[in-house]
Amino acid sequence: MARFHLTENGPKPCNASVRDCPIGGTHFSDKEEATIAYEFSSAKKHGLFGSLKKKSDPHFQHVTSAEKRLRALEPELKMRDERQEGGTLYHELLADGITEAELDSRFSEDPGHRHAGISYIANPSGSKAVGISYSGDFKSEEETGISHISKALKAGELGPNDVQVYEKGDYTVFAVRGERAYGWEDEGDRNLKDRVEKEALSRYENWSSNANWDLKWKLRNLGGDELKARLTGKVKPMPKTKAAMINKIIELEGEASERHPAIGEFQTGQALVVVTKDPLEAKLMKKMKASHEAGYLRVGGSSNPFSNGNLFYDERDLTREFKTDLVKSEEANKYAKAYVSDTRAKLGESGHVYAVSPDVQEPDGDIRNSRFWLNYSPKNGKQIFGWFNKTQLERIASGDLSDVKER
Repeated sequence: MARFHLTENGPKPCNASVRDCPIGGTHFSDKEEATIAYEFSSAKKHGLFGSLKKKSDPHFQHVTSAEKRLRALEPELKMRDERQEGGTLYHELLADGITEAELDSRFSEDPGHRHAGISYIANPSGSKAVGISYSGDFKSEEETGISHISKALKAGELGPNDVQVYEKGDYTVFAVRGERAYGWEDEGDRNLKDRVEKEALSRYENWSSNANWDLKWKLRNLGGDELKARLTGKVKPMPKTKAAMINKIIELEGEASERHPAIGEFQTGQALVVVTKDPLEAKLMKKMKASHEAGYLRVGGSSNPFSNGNLFYDERDLTREFKTDLVKSEEANKYAKAYVSDTRAKLGESGHVYAVSPDVQEPDGDIRNSRFWLNYSPKNGKQIFGWFNKTQLERIASGDLSDVKER
């Protein structure tokens, strides 16, 4: 894979392989991102217009870049207008006999960590891009894995067999090959998909046997004081342990769940497997497979800490308005990522960086106002994760953790 480093005269290919690069600093796999990072570094070193020779301020250049992309996308945007008339996956489900009320009741669900379910991207026009959502457990391997799958799907790098939907006894399985998953099919005990599938099926059986799985999960994420508050005035004496308090609350408040959601398992960022017994989820998983075979399966669109989201959907179901907003957001985030490339390099010198992912609140605004999701392990220190601006990231890279909340 080509790599680029930054020189005094701009980004240049890096040919270092055996020895460390003599230039050092951040390296980029994408020349465009390297060029943007060079513009930021040049503006910082020489002033905004000193070295850029009357080019636009790089902190706003993403706006012009987005406008250029949208002009080229006009034929595709017209296609999206036509698809919204009745050709989306949402329309297909309705044509299959699923009622709007049934779908709407699912859309309100939050799968919960390591669960999956039916969710959607809400288009600005009010229509829905429906898909399968997987909610991870904030492990760094999942952040890396989801990001890889997102990029690979968009680039067309995952072949037809890399996304599978098949029956396993009473279950329907949705499996996606992640990063470095070379044992996907035929390496015996190293077969990643089978190993992850086995774990997902086992956990489904364990979780589904608990009629109050959802309440128990929510209670497990509460603190001791919050649990005591729910029992105050109802129980004497107060249970002494957290487990005992949870069991008592379930005894008082619990109601059997009618349906258990799908289970998702994602191991080492290499293989994601979702299993379900629900006919509607199974139907949509099969449509996800068809979307992949057509070249339009994507993952993204959710508002969670993962760098590219976790909702699998058909890219054609996004409206003109949503696609326009998405292009603006993509360009803004691309420039924001380049804006902190030097800071990421500093963080890498003092620890291991799992993610420095931008979340630009105003796609038409100044990149310097962006916030970034950091997942980082400093040398000889506890793992750090949370939202920070560039100034705060600089302080963390220098060893100043005053902006990091105790966890």
